[in-house]
Amino acid sequence: MFAEPASVPGATPVGMTQGEPNLDAVSVLADEYALRILLTIEDQPRTAAEIVRVANLPPAACYRRLRTLVAAGLATQEGSVPSKNGKPAQQYLAAVSRFRVVFEDGQLLVNFDLRAGGTRELVLRLPIENP
Repeated sequence: MFAEPASVPGATPVGMTQGEPNLDAVSVLADEYALRILLTIEDQPRTAAEIVRVANLPPAACYRRLRTLVAAGLATQEGSVPSKNGKPAQQYLAAVSRFRVVFEDGQLLVNFDLRAGGTRELVLRLPIENP
């Protein structure tokens, strides 16, 4: 079910900046667990334990998706709070408020509205194969 971030051979990504939604974000958007996490952290920061409970996810899957969402620029770490055992628990918040995916003219266009303001567009130009 989980789509590992992967590159498309011969594809040319355009418009990526460090710390913002990137090519890995495209494959993450196809993953049900990742989308459930984004919905859970859309409006308020939550710890992984809270996300597991609210989104009804297996803990290990939740932690893997959180790492992937942060690496892809779709979520950020927003400080920490004390956990039940006194250790700090990292909180996560969605870095995007909305995204749109369009396939047109041999290109995959993904437009992200960033929570911090502004938009970013990711364009993936797919290679043209000769018959």
